[in-house]
Amino acid sequence: MLKLLIFIAICVQILAIPSDIERCKLNDEKCLIKSANKVLKKYYEGNADLKLRSFDPMLIDYVNFVQDAGIVTVRGSANNSYASGLSKGKIEKIEGFDKNSMIVKFKTPKLNVNGSYKSIAKVVNVPINGDGKYKVTFNDFDVTLKSNLTRINRNGKEYFQIISTKMSFTASGGEINISDLGYLINLFLNASFDIIKNGLSSVISKAWSEHFEKVINEVLESNSIDELFLI
Repeated sequence: MLKLLIFIAICVQILAIPSDIERCKLNDEKCLIKSANKVLKKYYEGNADLKLRSFDPMLIDYVNFVQDAGIVTVRGSANNSYASGLSKGKIEKIEGFDKNSMIVKFKTPKLNVNGSYKSIAKVVNVPINGDGKYKVTFNDFDVTLKSNLTRINRNGKEYFQIISTKMSFTASGGEINISDLGYLINLFLNASFDIIKNGLSSVISKAWSEHFEKVINEVLESNSIDELFLI
């Protein structure tokens, strides 16, 4: 009877992972890419079993921006922002789990981010101060996430936990619309899109990497390594 109960408990834990998502070995990049892309396409609205929150649209509660030097300076924040377009993209690389790390390369044709903002900024010495709604579109959005992982033991099981993440991104262009700044300022901002993108890339990458780390950690800390992977 005890063996039967243990067997049932193991089956319940395995079934917590959607049956259509193939579990992979830690170093099987081909399998990992296939399964990750299936999650991207099918479960972008979230999955309670995986403890995966919606990532298209993805809510970004609050982001603080501070950059006091360079061609673009800013002190401000964005809140209640939503990013959409991730489910239209593709994961091109995912590896490193067997070395307690995670490297993910992802690209999508278009990423839209909109929400509320408040900032005091300068772009090429032009003051850009406002408080209202914003929308930013990135074309050919290409992102790389690099995370360091550690393994923690909890109730006799081993879990991954992210301890640090760095993100970098590129985009071929895009569009900016700030509701309270008027036509001419928006025209200037769009003409300066690449300057703004490059000038704020480190600030944007830091803010977004913290959010991505939080989302991924929720999955890793809620599902043990042998539930997520073939060991």
